Amino acid sequence: MLGVGQLGRILQRDDVHVSREEVILEATFKWFNHSKEHVGVLALLLRDVDFQSISSDNLSRIGHFSSSFGPGGDEMHRKVHEALPARRKRSRAENSDTFRPKRHCLQSWSPSLGASGRKVLLGRVCSSLWWREV
Repeated sequence: MLGVGQLGRILQRDDVHVSREEVILEATFKWFNHSKEHVGVLALLLRDVDFQSISSDNLSRIGHFSSSFGPGGDEMHRKVHEALPARRKRSRAENSDTFRPKRHCLQSWSPSLGASGRKVLLGRVCSSLWWREV
């Protein structure tokens, strides 16, 4: 099990290649659920999640269950409400060249690795989030 410092250093890196930023958030939630001792540091770890790279639909879902994460949920709620307007604005814009995500998200997924073009549910904590290309 990673310590908070180890996970924090991983989350701070911009050279982590993931299919979607939702992967980073899901990993953080899984780590959080592993121990009650993690409640106090969730807000610190969420600072390194690129919420503007998460789809609008998933941001809305995250906002609905953020209060269930205790004190860290307040930070999550704030980050979601900061990211939603920017994300929606970017979705409507024809040219989104001004936005640069924190991490390199893969442009195509391989069905053999468990990804697909259709919606697939994430893990138990994020059960209301959906995988999909934006």
